[in-house]
Amino acid sequence: SRYLFPDGFDPKVKEDGSLVIERDGVEVATMPRGGHYFDRSYFPLAHAGRKEEISALVLPRLTGEEIEFLKAQLTGIRESTDCAVIGAFGGNFLEAGHSMFGYQEFMERLITDRSLMEFFLDRLLETYLVDLEKYLSALGDDIDIIQIGDDYGTQENTAISPRVFRSIFKPRLKTLCDFIHRKKPDLFIFLHSCGSVYTFIPDFIEVGVQILNPVQTNAKNMEPERLKNEFGRDIVFWGGGCDTQHVLPFGTLEDLEEDIRRRIDIFSPGGGFVFSPIHNIQAEVPPEKIFRVFECAYEYGSDNTR
Repeated sequence: SRYLFPDGFDPKVKEDGSLVIERDGVEVATMPRGGHYFDRSYFPLAHAGRKEEISALVLPRLTGEEIEFLKAQLTGIRESTDCAVIGAFGGNFLEAGHSMFGYQEFMERLITDRSLMEFFLDRLLETYLVDLEKYLSALGDDIDIIQIGDDYGTQENTAISPRVFRSIFKPRLKTLCDFIHRKKPDLFIFLHSCGSVYTFIPDFIEVGVQILNPVQTNAKNMEPERLKNEFGRDIVFWGGGCDTQHVLPFGTLEDLEEDIRRRIDIFSPGGGFVFSPIHNIQAEVPPEKIFRVFECAYEYGSDNTR
């Protein structure tokens, strides 16, 4: 098989068979032997205690070179397709804290060192707005949807309490969405947020999110019927079309087709549904099942257009 990797991607193999990625001599990510994913192992703001340390590392990231690269990718797309064009921006807050401080430290310091963590989030927001201005000025007229993301849910509940979300994260998410809507009113805002985010969906709608992904219906309180009945008039569900946690890897082709047809029947009436499996398809799923997912969606979806 032939694989393509990003320039500069050169992991080292350790004695135990695990892989390590280094940057400037520092180990930044590891993958255990037999694994499929790298886990971050370096957190540049771990134990940071001063605003100056944060300001020195949290900076705008979108360079002119990157803008030109993205513009080159867009060349000809609008003329060659009748599909919507989506631009991935990012703009996460919770995940950025995990990446910079480490998961446990950031979650603890939201409570024990809230003022410094809010300074970090405000600094982060400032950099996003600088980058968004460049991004939308250069690319905004050639895309239809802008993707932002933050994983606010787990399998069983929201990752943070409603009180913490609404007092710390929601206002900053709203500022981000307001900026996009002011700058490019015709763009649709797509929020990627995994897990059980049922509690936060009204908040997402309130701040200006119009599309929710990946619609993890196996998580608690995320049943398709509940989501469609309660929020189907106010937000688009982009995902939830196939159970990738249980049915896709472990069910039969017949199980798979039944699952897909049931979900299309629930989500599609009245519109507001973009078929997609729930998040990434994992390595153990054979190709014939992947092909059948989309064959079934096209066949049944076309026959049952609402």
